[in-house]
Amino acid sequence: MKILIFDRNNDFIRATVAKVKGVRILVSGKEVDDVSKFEPDIVLCHQNRDVVDRCISENIKCLQIHTLPEYEISGKSIACTRVIPFDYNEVANSKTDDLFTLTSLEEGSRHISGMVTNFKPGSCNVFNSGIVGTKYIHGYYNIESDFSGEAKDLSVKESKLMHMSPISEFFTDPSDRKVNVYIPTYYRFEKTKPSVESLIKFGRMSKYDVKFYIGDNNTKITEMKEWLASLESDDVKIHLCDVNRGKSGMVNRMVRDARKCEYVMSIDSDMLANHNYIDDMIFHLTRIENCGLVSANQDGCSQHWWDKTVFSQEKYGLKVGFSEQNVGIAGGCIVMRSYDWLKIGMYKEGHDVYTGDDGIVMGKVNRVLGKDVYVSENCSLFHPFPDETEKGYVEWKMKSWQRDNVQFLKEGYTGSNQKGYWD
Repeated sequence: MKILIFDRNNDFIRATVAKVKGVRILVSGKEVDDVSKFEPDIVLCHQNRDVVDRCISENIKCLQIHTLPEYEISGKSIACTRVIPFDYNEVANSKTDDLFTLTSLEEGSRHISGMVTNFKPGSCNVFNSGIVGTKYIHGYYNIESDFSGEAKDLSVKESKLMHMSPISEFFTDPSDRKVNVYIPTYYRFEKTKPSVESLIKFGRMSKYDVKFYIGDNNTKITEMKEWLASLESDDVKIHLCDVNRGKSGMVNRMVRDARKCEYVMSIDSDMLANHNYIDDMIFHLTRIENCGLVSANQDGCSQHWWDKTVFSQEKYGLKVGFSEQNVGIAGGCIVMRSYDWLKIGMYKEGHDVYTGDDGIVMGKVNRVLGKDVYVSENCSLFHPFPDETEKGYVEWKMKSWQRDNVQFLKEGYTGSNQKGYWD
């Protein structure tokens, strides 16, 4: 499929259309004559009546993306939709009291992708999550307004304006989406039991359809195996392996045997939850444009390299940590879209047990998908410090890190220590 794009918000449209199966060529149009020159299968344009008229005359499918409610088009082979993502930076820097529609990026992308794949003539309006004036948004985010000149006449009665609510209220991700949570376990029973119980307890508070998959790498502790087996239920599936596959091998095995889902979460068995972490992390993943992976913040023994390679910034009103090359974002609890997870090949197998699994994934998110990785600052899980019983394990792990450093990020690097500490 060849798509010709005329759009001032090109990055948003390109990122959306690139996800559509069968798209092989994306061409940016500059002149109306490009419609005839490139002979596209479909044209996407933004409030460009000349392009629409040319498409009608040449019987070419045209998807018109516009933002003005009063701008209506009728005719052959035309699909119209209003899509305007809520751009926090644009609103923060606005000097006039404008109106903004708050259609979510994820929702807009989903509609555009669907209409590109299954084109139907006529008009199709994307659900509008709400309309709000700049001054209300500034008030919500405590931005000091400095409007130059007179405020724009909104021509809308104040009673019809939506006062700014918490940003999550404008998020329209369907609650019937499936989330698979994968938790690999291996010894450390005293830490694993309270951690896994907390992850299940607070994970069940999610609005989504959540299922937990817990896989043990052949822990030779009878009490721990009996406890794991007791957790089996409709939303908790237990895998007891007779070999140590490591974190990567165990999670990948569970993924292959699990149900299909929209979101994949991988969580270490020593992370303690105290809130609805699933919805928080998915909200960040889907709210921030071009976000491929979100890692939870870590209270206690944090392994994120804050102020070294990971720095605080604000994206769409959310406080996050960002690293230019994804170095220093540790993992521990991560979430991705399922199709992205499969596209990067899941976890890398056949390398050192418990060495750099999440770091390798984050590198692929950037290198293979061209997407960004973030730490959600306000979504924290507690990561306890190692206790005295783990001294030997910590020393073994540190030697592995000292030997490998970040070489594990290189393609083809496997390391030499294939065994886990308790093997």
